[in-house]
Amino acid sequence: MAWNLAEVVYDGLNVSVNAQEANPYCAFFKPDGTKMFVVGFTNDTVFQYTLSTAWDVSTATYDSISKSVSAQDNSARHVWFKDDGTKMFVLGNQNTKL
Repeated sequence: MAWNLAEVVYDGLNVSVNAQEANPYCAFFKPDGTKMFVVGFTNDTVFQYTLSTAWDVSTATYDSISKSVSAQDNSARHVWFKDDGTKMFVLGNQNTKL
């Protein structure tokens, strides 16, 4: 059943983002599952990945595209996007504003 934690099963798929972010804190996925965005508190930067198979993180490859958010918050914790991808939002511990 969708959205039911009682039925969640670990599928064993994973990806390391350590080359870009040593302390990843949040991942956000494009609604179709083909892009993943990771932010962490080592670099305060959002990193973009492409998933060659939608929703399969083991197929993620780094796009060599990133955006530093340290000028806005040097303790970034979460990233998410407007549904159409035209706006990015970052929440951190330093500046508690959206």
